Amino acid sequence: MSAHAIGDVSPLPAAEWIRWIKDQQSIDDTLEAMTAIFEKSFQDFQYADVWLEYVQWACGHGPDFAKKVFEQAVEAIGLRFDKGALMWEAYLDLLAILFEAASDEHRDKEFKLICTLYKRALSVPNWNVCQLHERWIEFADKYDVDEIIIKKEVEQEHNKTAKKLGEFKTWEKKLEESEFSIDVFSQYLEFEKESFFERIVEKHPDCENLWYNYGQWVEDTLKRAADIRCVYERAVRNCYYSCGLWQKTLLAIENANGATEEIGRLWLKAKECISSPDDGRALYTTYVYLLRRRVLQEAWGHNWDPQFTFRKNYTWFAFTRLKDYKLGHRFWEDILASGGGRFADKWLAAIRDERQFGNDLTTARKMFYRALNSVSDHPHQIFEAIIQFEREVGTLEQLQTALDKVNTQVLQRASRPQKKEREDNKTQKHNSNRPNT
Repeated sequence: MSAHAIGDVSPLPAAEWIRWIKDQQSIDDTLEAMTAIFEKSFQDFQYADVWLEYVQWACGHGPDFAKKVFEQAVEAIGLRFDKGALMWEAYLDLLAILFEAASDEHRDKEFKLICTLYKRALSVPNWNVCQLHERWIEFADKYDVDEIIIKKEVEQEHNKTAKKLGEFKTWEKKLEESEFSIDVFSQYLEFEKESFFERIVEKHPDCENLWYNYGQWVEDTLKRAADIRCVYERAVRNCYYSCGLWQKTLLAIENANGATEEIGRLWLKAKECISSPDDGRALYTTYVYLLRRRVLQEAWGHNWDPQFTFRKNYTWFAFTRLKDYKLGHRFWEDILASGGGRFADKWLAAIRDERQFGNDLTTARKMFYRALNSVSDHPHQIFEAIIQFEREVGTLEQLQTALDKVNTQVLQRASRPQKKEREDNKTQKHNSNRPNT
């Protein structure tokens, strides 16, 4: 089977991608064709070797395009301790050539670009940061960088990086000694997550939990629908057997406003991973409810679930089947914000789930206080529930606070009819004094 065919169904190692790229260059070296194959390779992993091929090829297509690709490369690889320096050095090489060839009119602009790039490169810990610093010193001396501000800023970045260097080297040594074990990788991950996820999934692409952690980190930290979708799509290419990851991928594409046809094509692949009744039930439930949301949204817009029946069912599914507390909490917030906040039973159900699945008393307490000001049908149910809540889990001070808030609400609500009656009497009196017309 050719690399083209294999690459359509499963990830390829870096060497295979480079071989495929070389073949493509001999067949069709146009900008469009080559860019497409490089971008296709990055759907598997952010291979440093492939990025080097990309930037080297880009240098033959004009300085502006080369700079654009280098910016993408340092964003993808520049933060990596093991390979980041390769990209920074190559980028500096390009700018040095452009600076030497620049006319007097553009020379100052290119000079500032190099200084800025040195500052960026020296702010990132990597194996060769000391050599990069020496290179900066040579450059500054050669071209008489006498702007005190520039020198000071670059040195400040280097000094901050130098302090971190020892910790990174310690972790790298531990990795080598453990032969890149997943246990040491996981410990290192807690130390430096931002630049580390790509490296670890490249070494252990078939570890389901790593992809879960990566996806969750992107959801919690980056919070960009396109990035979340990209991670989960790559996850199921590597862990195609994972029902849970397929569920995450379907939801991510829905959240990114993917086309219905696109979701349908993905579903055909997803259902092939079903290996047990539990898997089948979970995956089909996710897909069925996804389709239901689409149909209802298209047909009815925001009025598709006036009694909150579907959303209440889905919160339970999110908590119990998906084990996704944040998703369930988000659905409850949607219910409460779209009219459900007037009803005591909705607040009590939401707080019950919060305590059972979120196990967060602080959030539950805040929800009780919000309910005090929101419920209009049976407020006494909230009064009784919040007092009992503080009896069970609160301190004496927290119980007293709850009693004070409840008493304040009781008095405010009791005064409302009297206030309305006074306003009505005032209106009647005003009307009686109005002259006849």
